Amino acid sequence: WSGAMGDLMPDLLHKKSKVYGADGNAPPDAGDCGGWVYLEPRLALVGHDVAVSQGLKVGMSDAGYKWMDQKMMTDESKGGAGFINKIGADGAAVRVVWQHTIGAEKDGVFHPDGWESAVTYACGRGDNYYLQVWDERPRQHGE
Repeated sequence: WSGAMGDLMPDLLHKKSKVYGADGNAPPDAGDCGGWVYLEPRLALVGHDVAVSQGLKVGMSDAGYKWMDQKMMTDESKGGAGFINKIGADGAAVRVVWQHTIGAEKDGVFHPDGWESAVTYACGRGDNYYLQVWDERPRQHGE
């Protein structure tokens, strides 16, 4: 990470956190010297922060991984990126073609364009967001 501490302030405001101490105001017991500073950028959830659109490059969100674990389902993404292929009629659920399937073989059949996921991923349905916009930029500790 490089930059000034002030670069992180918009995330604090977005998360409705209050920073104490910098402006001379402190909690009544003065036991807190400051607010939480989030070092990881906020991830853009598909259907919440970013509109659902065909062809959007996505990955699984933390909520998506938890959902897969609860349902004891196999992670079709294999931790990689994919592209939204089909959008449900209500726009709140999608099917994805995961990148690792492009040019791969399934059941003895070669798929040059990959294959569509068997799972339908929520992008707002039931207030669940199982996908996030894929971020290609490598992260470093503390960034």
